[in-house]
Formats: sequence, structure tokens, C-alpha cells
Amino acid sequence: MIRQLIICFGFYMASAGLLQSSDASLLYAQGENNNWAFGSGGGLSFNTGSPLFFKSSMYSREGCAAISDAFGNLLFYTSGNMIWDKNGDRMPRGNILGNAGTGSATQGALVLKSPSDPHEFYVFTLDATANGINTKLRYSIVNMALNKGLGDVRPDAKDILLDDEMEERMFAAPSNDCGYWIVGHKRNSNQYVSFKLTPAGVMPPLYSAGLIQRNPRMGDIGELKISPDCRRVALMFRYNTTIEISDFNNTTGVVSSTLLLDSTTNGIEGYGLSFSPDNNRLYATVNSYADLIAGGKDIYGFVVGMRLAPDGKIYIVNTTTNYIFCIKEPNNLGLNCQLDTQSILMPPIAFFRPGLYGENFGNPTAVLKYKDTIPGKYVDTVVCLSDSVLLQVEHDLLGYTWSDGTSGPSRYVYEDGTYYCLSTKECAMRMDTFHVTFVKGHIALGPDTTICAGDSLVLQVSGDGFQWQDGTADSVYVVHNAGVYSVSIDEKGCSFSDSIKVGIYEAGAFIAEGDT
Repeated sequence: MIRQLIICFGFYMASAGLLQSSDASLLYAQGENNNWAFGSGGGLSFNTGSPLFFKSSMYSREGCAAISDAFGNLLFYTSGNMIWDKNGDRMPRGNILGNAGTGSATQGALVLKSPSDPHEFYVFTLDATANGINTKLRYSIVNMALNKGLGDVRPDAKDILLDDEMEERMFAAPSNDCGYWIVGHKRNSNQYVSFKLTPAGVMPPLYSAGLIQRNPRMGDIGELKISPDCRRVALMFRYNTTIEISDFNNTTGVVSSTLLLDSTTNGIEGYGLSFSPDNNRLYATVNSYADLIAGGKDIYGFVVGMRLAPDGKIYIVNTTTNYIFCIKEPNNLGLNCQLDTQSILMPPIAFFRPGLYGENFGNPTAVLKYKDTIPGKYVDTVVCLSDSVLLQVEHDLLGYTWSDGTSGPSRYVYEDGTYYCLSTKECAMRMDTFHVTFVKGHIALGPDTTICAGDSLVLQVSGDGFQWQDGTADSVYVVHNAGVYSVSIDEKGCSFSDSIKVGIYEAGAFIAEGDT
């Protein structure tokens, strides 16, 4: 009988430069990874803390990915060959290339938010290595403003080829300058390849040498994972369960200082990998005919993919039962890691397909860690006698998002209120604020007129701060003589005035000739 095992490695190798615990929020932050879509119809939401199942339209044997906004609202998910919106409907141009049509590449899908446009996302895909087909790395861009706000693939940015000699695995990590690294492994090579995604797009690749020259016996299957602090990388070679662990530099994208973790046991095959939240443990799933101690516990059944969740636990795919496994305390060694083999019961509407390829929960997205928000300009804007005003911020910034969700460096407003615009510059979030007041001041003395001699005309206005042409500041002004009379007011920085011309009609007597 094949025995499936979970092995935990603890790291105490200061010479490799791999041990310092650091800020684990570099990779997992806010709510972007709160929703997973996987397998056939599977979905887990971590928005309430504990995972809750939801039905997805996902159909994938292995590779998959989902993306949410910072508040944990699901945006879309992909199998690498299909993209579904948050409602589970296929995007109009969501049939993309990748994952060999069945989602059978180990880590065949990856989604990253654009560093330059908050409404766009890069979807990276890998083909499955099957029937002699080379594994190609491609990307497409989803714009969430399309398809009535549900998102769609841009027709000018679909299935763009980056490399045609890859293995089935990749991960993403934030760089230290407002970008990301997409890291994979070259086929038939010991080389890691790193592509940098910047506000200007995907940059040319750079290469780093590992230790193992991959060969057909080792296969392209097995996960490639990065630690939560983005400082170390682990790569599983499926056959003989050899694991490379290396340093990663998120400034340069270089993989270095590689060490080998070898089970030294014949006849075992590995697949899944996951680092612990404190970065000091590495868990691996293997199957073997030999007896191995797996974190202090032997596991029966086909266990494959692993993923660290927002709740700090590691969840494990099992394709021979209806249960999802969970390591509840992955920072602890041995039995103290608290492996639960009945953590989540999969409902009948979702399942993992048993087979030799494996299954997983999908690639997490990487989240840029912005510097503290810097204040932009704060403008008190008073609009005099107009129904609208154009608000503008600097034009050399990136990713403009106004408080009403509109984009661009300028917008018109029509009502009193406080309006703000978020943008990015040099990996810092900037906020420009506008406090707008419309002043609809109205002052009217009426049309020019004539009064009879001896009569008077009362001119009256309401409000405060009035001044008449002779300096009088009363709200009532009595006219007795002919002339031009005017009044002005300054209200909230706006000046209004009006004038009236008053004539005098002199009454006279006409005596007809012959009258007495």
C-alpha cells in the first residue's frame, strides 16, 4: 500500500542566510488572498476568519488562482485556460491559452494587480508538460472596468508569450520598488528565471543557477514556493523527493545560496510544499512505500497540494476522502503542529479528482507593501456662480482613483463636499484632498425705475456684510433723489453686486387759455 506522508523540516542553518524571521506581511496582506477557487466547483472564503465553503465555477485539475480586493471582495478566478468573474460567469474573452485546457499544470495560473493601473490585473499562465509539448509562460491583462464592471481580458493584451521552455511551477513576490517578481524554473536546466513586472510592464528575464539539473526522470511536477517574508524559496522535484531551498533577493530577483533537502529514501514521490507563517518550517507532502515520520504522524490517502492561508494555518488537498486536511499550528514541530485530517468536509457539489497528477488550492497573489500614505495637496475650493468645477492633481503620478471610483488625474464635481484622489508615486500612496463649496450668491435690486418727486424708494437686501455705494452697511436703503445706487457683498470669498438707476418724475400744472 502506498503511504502518504507530510514531512516537516525545521531550519537552523544560519550559514545559508535563511533564518531571520521578518515581516510576514510582505506576501500575505489585507484581503487579496481571502477567497480561493479550486478543483471542481470548490471555493473557500476566509473573510470571517474561519474558512467557509462557497460554490465556484472552477474546473481545474491542478493550477488555479483567485484574486480579491483589499477588503476581501472576490473579483475573479482562473484555471489558466478560462477566467470567470465574481458571479461564476465566464468573461467574454476569458478563454485564454495555458494549462493545457484541463488545468493540469502544477502551478499553471497566477494573478497580480497592475502596478500602474488599479483597475487592471495580469494573469500569468503555464502550459502542462504533456505529450512532448513545451511549457510556455504567457500573460493576459484583465481590465475590471470592462463588461459592466465585472471585468474582461483586454483584446490588445491576450496570451502574450514570455518564454517557451518552462516547467510547470511559478510564484510571485513583491519587489522593493513598486513591482513584482514572477519566478519560475527552466525546463531541462538548473536555472531559475525571474521576470520583473513594473509600472512600465514586464521586463526581460534574468537567470539564477540552482544545484539540480532537471532531467525527465525528475519530472516537471512539484510545487515551487516562497516564504511569507519573501527571503527563501523551496522547489520540489517530484521523483526521489529532492527539495532545493535557496535565498531570494526581492531587490534583484536573484535566487542564490541553494541547499539540498533530500529524504534519502528510495521510491518516494513528492508534490506539495508550504512554509510556516514564521518562515522557519517547511512542510512537504510525499508518498512512499517506506515508513517515514511525517511531522510526527503518518497520513494515508493521496495528499498533494498545500497552501498557507490568511488564518495562519496550512491546508492540504486529499483526493481520496471528502476532507481537507489542516495543520493548525504550523510554527510548531512534531505532534505540536496539530495535524487535523478532518478539518473541512467538502460538500457533494465540489470535489478533487483522484489521479496521478495532483491537485492544489492555487497560487496566492503577491501584495505590494506601500510606504505610509503621504499627503498631497489640500485645497479649499470655493466656486462662485457656477454649477461645476474641474479638480486636478499632478499628471506624473500612477493609478489615480477618486473617492467615487472614477480614474484619471482630473474630474468635474457639481456639489458641495470633500473629494479625494489616491495615486502612487515611488511606491508610496498619495492622497490629494479637495474641499469644495459652491456659492450661489444672489442679490437683486430690481429693474431701473422712476419715482415721483417727494416720494421715496426703499431698497432692501438680506444677509450680512453688505455695503452700499456711499459706504452704508444697513440692509435697508431709502432713496429720495435721482441717481445710480449699488450694493455689494463678499460671501466665502465670492463677490456679488447689483445696481439700480432711479429717476424722479416732476409733477406740473397745465392751464388752458381762457380758463379763469
